[in-house]
Amino acid sequence: MENNQRVNDTVEIDLMELLQVLWSKALIIALVAVMMAVVVFLVEFLAVTPQYTSTTEIIILAKQNQSALTSSDLSMSSQLVKDYVELIRTRTVTEQTIARLNLKNSDGEPMTHEDLLDKMEVTQLTDTRILTIAVEDPDPYLAQSIANTVRDIAAAHIQQVTDVEAVNTVDSANLPTETSSPSLLRDTVIGGAVGFVLACGLILVAHLMDNTIKTSDDVERYLGVSTLGTIPLEDWMPQSRTGRKPAKRTAPRYSGRYSTGMTGGR
Repeated sequence: MENNQRVNDTVEIDLMELLQVLWSKALIIALVAVMMAVVVFLVEFLAVTPQYTSTTEIIILAKQNQSALTSSDLSMSSQLVKDYVELIRTRTVTEQTIARLNLKNSDGEPMTHEDLLDKMEVTQLTDTRILTIAVEDPDPYLAQSIANTVRDIAAAHIQQVTDVEAVNTVDSANLPTETSSPSLLRDTVIGGAVGFVLACGLILVAHLMDNTIKTSDDVERYLGVSTLGTIPLEDWMPQSRTGRKPAKRTAPRYSGRYSTGMTGGR
């Protein structure tokens, strides 16, 4: 009894058996992956508005004594660039941009500071004093106008607030010709991969949780006893269950006619 209990408490996972289970359900897995990819593609193609991104770059030149330039000055200059990033994102810059371009949100209402920040991203190029201003909008022309306007207003605001020598334009905002989001190909592939993993996971979970006895190996695995022999299913199942046609029965035949001496019957 103790040995049987120990066997029942132990869960053995055969990797080859799991692979065989997945292979036997390969068609279902493929169908789920394809269906998930198609759903993602249709949702993004029909329901998601394409976005265009326009970028512009500026460089900020701080006043400094070149003859006495030290490593601490360079470190301080790098730290100041992070301050400039926050200055570009201030309400002063966004509200002036909204007023100058008369920007509206998707509901037709005047755009707010938060709305413009959601469209705008300001980043610093690594180990440089160059800042990149990227603006995303469904209208590529409007994205370009917003990026250039934010750059011009931010340059004046930075010079007014900080002691910098100049804020120069490195690259004007481009007119985007291709959408930046959504990426139909990438998201479709990701959707298919998610469907594939999900289908495999559900099939494996269902297989591992199924502890019903189907073969003689299952008897030894779950009950801890050996089988003496097996009986083929077709040998004892009724013929109607095995798919075999039942044997034809022939009715008894009578030869000749009834005797004339019989009475009271047929």
